[in-house]
Amino acid sequence: MESVRIALVILALGMIGTPVFAASVYDSCVLNTCRFSMSGIATVTSGGTISWASDQPGQTPNLFTLTLPTGVFSTIPSGSQERIENLTLATEPVGTTFGPFPFISFPTNPTLPPLDVNFIAPGIFSPAQCGSAPAPGQVCTPSTATTTSAFSFTNTPGSAGVPVQSTANFVVNGVSHDGAAAWTANFTSQFNVPFQTVLANLATGQVTNSYSAVTTVTVSPTVPEPASLTLLGTGLLGLVRAGRRRSAARLN
Repeated sequence: MESVRIALVILALGMIGTPVFAASVYDSCVLNTCRFSMSGIATVTSGGTISWASDQPGQTPNLFTLTLPTGVFSTIPSGSQERIENLTLATEPVGTTFGPFPFISFPTNPTLPPLDVNFIAPGIFSPAQCGSAPAPGQVCTPSTATTTSAFSFTNTPGSAGVPVQSTANFVVNGVSHDGAAAWTANFTSQFNVPFQTVLANLATGQVTNSYSAVTTVTVSPTVPEPASLTLLGTGLLGLVRAGRRRSAARLN
């Protein structure tokens, strides 16, 4: 009996630290199944800040409209107003891991852990065409000797009255506040002017425009750590050996 008790203790130790049961509502977000769309108004300043406001009447600061929820976000009614925090590039620099800092939260369903931001991806284009005469098909990510913008601009064909329009994209990454999941938000803003005009306006102060975004929360399937698996296997082996000893004792 003493050997059985020892084996049970070893088995219990092997279970410690081995995540068997779900620890977060986000544990169900496997294979990109938890998403929601966002819309609102963004203001980008030449000083390196991005602030947000609702696209609903009143344009309340730091709110966005949530639509098309899937997975755990289906508990939030489409069209609800949720919260988004401003970004300051001095403390949340592009291309460098930081924080994590609070970013998205869900007042409509506070049981969902907030989504914290820890990375703003650099834009994907060269700055070569940023100052060119506007034309459809041009791309641009502004940069200086020390910094690269988060924005990827593309000039697109317009209409007879507006021959060149543009689109800006940027990507933000982070982790859920409980540490259970990773997330990515892809923001898009469309302008009825070429990006050269957008950049000129930004250089003189700020640019305000509507945006849309898709946020995807993902969780990798949980795999026990090797040390936990070793302890668990040792405990099971101990139980088997103890059972064999008892069987042998009965036969003798």
